[in-house]
Amino acid sequence: MNNKHILLKKIAFFAITCRLATIIIQVVSNILLPDHDADAFKPPYDINEGNLLDSIIQSLFGGLRRWDGVYFLHIAEHGYTYENTLAFFPLFPTFVRLTANSVLLPLQFLVQYSSVLLVSAVLVNVTVFVRTAEVLFSLGREVLKNDAIAYNAALLFCITPASIFMTAPYSECLYSFLTLSGLLKLHQNRKTMAAVYFGLSFVTRSNGALNMFFLLYVLGKSVLKEIRNLSRAAMMNWQVSLAIPWIFFTTTVIPYLFLVVICVIPFLGYQLYCYKLYCTGAYKLHIAEQIVAYGRENGLNIQGDEPSSWCQDKLPLAYSYIQSHYWDQGFLQYWEWKQTPNFLLATPATLLVLSLAWTFWKNNRYVCVTLGLDEDGAAKKEADPGPHFRLVGVALLPHVVQSLALTVFAWAFIHIQVLTRMVFSSCPVLYWYSARLISPGEAIQKQFNKYDITSLDCPQVERDENLHESWRNKVISQLTAFKQQDLNTRIVITYFVSYCLIGTVAFSNFLPWT
Repeated sequence: MNNKHILLKKIAFFAITCRLATIIIQVVSNILLPDHDADAFKPPYDINEGNLLDSIIQSLFGGLRRWDGVYFLHIAEHGYTYENTLAFFPLFPTFVRLTANSVLLPLQFLVQYSSVLLVSAVLVNVTVFVRTAEVLFSLGREVLKNDAIAYNAALLFCITPASIFMTAPYSECLYSFLTLSGLLKLHQNRKTMAAVYFGLSFVTRSNGALNMFFLLYVLGKSVLKEIRNLSRAAMMNWQVSLAIPWIFFTTTVIPYLFLVVICVIPFLGYQLYCYKLYCTGAYKLHIAEQIVAYGRENGLNIQGDEPSSWCQDKLPLAYSYIQSHYWDQGFLQYWEWKQTPNFLLATPATLLVLSLAWTFWKNNRYVCVTLGLDEDGAAKKEADPGPHFRLVGVALLPHVVQSLALTVFAWAFIHIQVLTRMVFSSCPVLYWYSARLISPGEAIQKQFNKYDITSLDCPQVERDENLHESWRNKVISQLTAFKQQDLNTRIVITYFVSYCLIGTVAFSNFLPWT
């Protein structure tokens, strides 16, 4: 069997184990600890009318029906009945409903629909999570050209600080899969497929808009390269210069505009649906009486009510209005003394991003100054003349910029406790950097040596003999020998494991870990 497939199986097994552990921890903590009386969205659902099997499902997965997960399950069951639910993009609840109505259809004859949707959401996220870990490994190999770091990064992903949100009915897991898949296709120069994945991520979470800039960055570099090539051709033959505008337009402008359109069409389609649903009344939802009653009691705008002010905007987008009107989000509006604990929760992720950015700047200053547009010049500036390292610097630049942009945006505009799950579901570079911190010896590993599973120069027998020892689960081995690890390793492992465990316990009891 190909050694890559063996590693993928190891990653899949560890991912499934970690998801099962998360579910068990939330079951135990939900039984032992009383739920916090949180001021959260809690519309009625039919669990009280259920049978014994409904109660079992509630006992197993009820701790996952918390915070934003309630919104997603409500949308999957009832649609966008309340205006504030429009802030939760449709792809994840659509997948949950489709799974409930297909794979889990027989279960609908045994339990209430709300129970089926809860099981469906967990099934979707666990399945997607395993695949996401595998994609992260493949992406790491593609970008870093270093199998050890890619493998360890995938293992760290399995115990991500955002762990509970990868199992609960949240869209982070699906969004992470779409983002990483799009990046993998982009690095493989399959731009159309990358655009499709990025477009789908844009209707999974709002920060999917940032993914389009990965595509624009690559397209921009391609445009500059094409302009240089056409300029050289024009200088060699003036007759060619007459055809250059047409050549450039047909071979570059039109195809690249098509890719951008692919990225934005899903988002625009969703915004059009929101506008017709809440502004023009073109669509009507059948809303149950208890759902209407809950909306009236809590001052929520229900579908069919008078349109809100965003409907009169020149560009009627509901998202920013809802964030400001319902949750008081805006520039520095969350900066209050009472929110200090939430800022402290986001501090480790912030420090990790800043450490990454500073390390990258120190080692790739020319790449940063030139925005990675001068790859030949960057190669000359590198201390190591080998192609392995100089390409990594250029390839990582947009990833580092993405992590910094999301961090600055979170500190300035949104509820800061969201930062951890936002960056760890969006930024593969954080797992690569963390893997580098816990693998100081492997961080400088060349691609072709006896430990490299991609090497064709290394005999198969030697690779098989070293596979078990060289590709063991570093996370488990470092946990079991924690005191023998260096400081960086202990800090990273402590952060990942503690947030994974504490977050699961807090979230499942409605404590503020959102």
